[in-house]
Amino acid sequence: MSNVTTTVTTDGESTAQKYLQTVTLALLILLGLGLNLIVIVTYISSKLLRHSKHNVFIIHLMLCDMIYVLWVMPVSGAVVFCPHDACFPALRQGFLCEVTGFLSVFQCTLASLTLAAIAMDRYVAVLHPVGYITDFTKNKCLGLLTICWLWAGLTAMPPLLPTRTAYYYFEDGTKHCSPSFRVSCWYFWYAIVMGYGIPLPTMAFCYFKVSRTLRAHKMKIFAASVVRPRSVKGGAEVIGVKEISVCPNTAITHAATVNDGGTTYSDNHNNDEHTPLPAKKTQISVIDKQIAKRGALLITAYFLCWGPYAVTHACPLHVHTPLWVDVGAMWLVYSLTVINPLIYVFNNRQFRTELKKIFVKCPRC
Repeated sequence: MSNVTTTVTTDGESTAQKYLQTVTLALLILLGLGLNLIVIVTYISSKLLRHSKHNVFIIHLMLCDMIYVLWVMPVSGAVVFCPHDACFPALRQGFLCEVTGFLSVFQCTLASLTLAAIAMDRYVAVLHPVGYITDFTKNKCLGLLTICWLWAGLTAMPPLLPTRTAYYYFEDGTKHCSPSFRVSCWYFWYAIVMGYGIPLPTMAFCYFKVSRTLRAHKMKIFAASVVRPRSVKGGAEVIGVKEISVCPNTAITHAATVNDGGTTYSDNHNNDEHTPLPAKKTQISVIDKQIAKRGALLITAYFLCWGPYAVTHACPLHVHTPLWVDVGAMWLVYSLTVINPLIYVFNNRQFRTELKKIFVKCPRC
């Protein structure tokens, strides 16, 4: 049997691995750019979407992804296309290297903080609907996002300080300048706590409370729909109970008594025995049902996409992995630029409706 040889480049990767990296990264850049631009253009074009306070956080998340798509990912692409030091040397050291490293840490921290802000927004909307409508203004949303920017800046700043206890350097596994997590243990744990140790538990708590509140709300309305009247005199009309639809801001409204078609119930038996009201099929708003689903998808996606990178760069474990594993871990992080709009936006009925309106107005676009 003939021997099959594989061409290996100077940096220890085979030609097949290079082609695979090139194709997958190009797809991620195109999909990330296209999906995030669609979201941003649709948001700008729709008065309804711009009016929603919640969508301020969504658009901010898309803008965070654009930092990766327009700067960090193309830098990795340039290194993949030309792996030699002679090509784009400024991207491997110096000012541009530090800018790339700073933006990489800044973006991932800002994105996780934005996701935590989205979870907090849903928490207030569902558990404190009246306060959400009256007190949670757009200015407060922008103030919360300002805190997220300052937080992300503090997370990414230490490698740029004169102390140089941490630094940004070019890493073959990420194909761009990255923080020195493997040797600067204090910075690794600092970034983990600031970027994930606080935001992820916050997200989990908020979505858990939201899910439990919605479930309790559904059970209460179901119980109200089958309740029996205490006393009904002959020929008296009984007012039924049914659910009022949840408002677009997902603020839960209380069940209200309304005239259910004017149905008359008569009591021909003893006072202790009454004809039950017909059970109504309760319907919680589709938007409300999807809150818990999106929260679960979000947390799962972040663990799956960031988990391998955190393990391969853990300190002081010093996990030694092949180069293709490090690259695959970085590519999984890049895939969040595609996953985020799919989870948060294209799974939203209101956004899909507004997107269809754009195509109807511009059929040739």
